[in-house]
Amino acid sequence: RLSFGLTGFLSLTRNQYREELIISALGAPTGDGGFQTETAYWSAHRVDADVKNLLTRFGVLYQVNPELRLGLMVQPPCLHVRGRASVRERHLDTDVAGGTGTFFNATQRNLPAHYPMPWEIRLGGSYKPYPWFTLALDASLYGPTGSAERPVIAIGKRQPDPDTGAVAGVGRFELERWHRLTSGNVAVGGEVVLWE
Repeated sequence: RLSFGLTGFLSLTRNQYREELIISALGAPTGDGGFQTETAYWSAHRVDADVKNLLTRFGVLYQVNPELRLGLMVQPPCLHVRGRASVRERHLDTDVAGGTGTFFNATQRNLPAHYPMPWEIRLGGSYKPYPWFTLALDASLYGPTGSAERPVIAIGKRQPDPDTGAVAGVGRFELERWHRLTSGNVAVGGEVVLWE
């Protein structure tokens, strides 16, 4: 009637972010599918991150009677094993009328990366009033990670290139810093056996 469980596993989180932006003031068609333009801007960002965490989960399952079972799972916060990231930024800005243009290229590898997994508590139960019908209820609570004052540093600080002074940016929508609030979920399900 009473069972205990212990699970340990390695969590692999891989993140790839790609962004490309093209801005141009289009003029008359050139006849080959293109357009005349006096100014053009192109930028591209690339971010790759690979984070490894160790997780453990403790569980207990109690069978109250043949129809009712209750379970509890507790997951402590993860243990960070390793995290690496690389960031690349390129952009080209041209002024055809003025005869000028600039090109920016910056890449940095082996940056520290983090994606911590919070503590989690999950309580569930199943009720089987008939041999062919089962109801299930699951409630989960997830702990906070970081805070607004002390956010998680997802991608470490980049240093200026020693030759050019360029610092690679991550793009407009990639998160360098973030935090998670306490949250929860509730799920209700059921199972019906139509025939043996």
